[in-house]
Amino acid sequence: MNIMMDFKYRKYKGKDMFDFPEDYTVIDIETTGLNPDENEIIEVGAVKVRDRKIVDEFSSFVSPKKDIISPEIRKLTGIDEAMIEGADQIEDVIPRFNEFIDGEILLGHNVNFDINFLYDNYERYSDFYLSNDYVDLLKISRKLSPEFENHKLETVLKKLGIKVDQQHRAVSDCIDAHHCFEKYRETIIAQYGDVSVYKMIFNL
Repeated sequence: MNIMMDFKYRKYKGKDMFDFPEDYTVIDIETTGLNPDENEIIEVGAVKVRDRKIVDEFSSFVSPKKDIISPEIRKLTGIDEAMIEGADQIEDVIPRFNEFIDGEILLGHNVNFDINFLYDNYERYSDFYLSNDYVDLLKISRKLSPEFENHKLETVLKKLGIKVDQQHRAVSDCIDAHHCFEKYRETIIAQYGDVSVYKMIFNL
């Protein structure tokens, strides 16, 4: 989602990987703001990938406990109060979401934001930790496409020639990130023959 400098220590957080697994789960959240200590999750989305193809998805609105959806967030996400009215609380969503991503390598665009936000909510509202290893599409884009004017997901999609989903929502962002990730994999394979060769050359 959005970029925010966050240096909080999270003891059980998983490993940041530069890799191209064929089985993984893409995650994305929408929130009322950028600060996990002050703002809240209003949507959680994920798509499960097997052999580089989407096979399942998870989607849930989340009812915030005290925060409101600002006009800026409403405009960005298309989510308003009516859409989240009656939605589950975060403590009810986390167990279902955790079951969906259990044992998975996670992928996302600027996925540190999503993982940190989720990690803090796991810690606050459950008795387990979010400790999955993860791959950040933002880092991959910066490494493989340094010529881009920026590395927002919308920009990466356009530059890679992938149709942009105008709906800035959790599952649609997951699907978009999946397409970008697979496009970068294909680029590496076309140039180097195999991802492992690329990683060896660049000591990744």
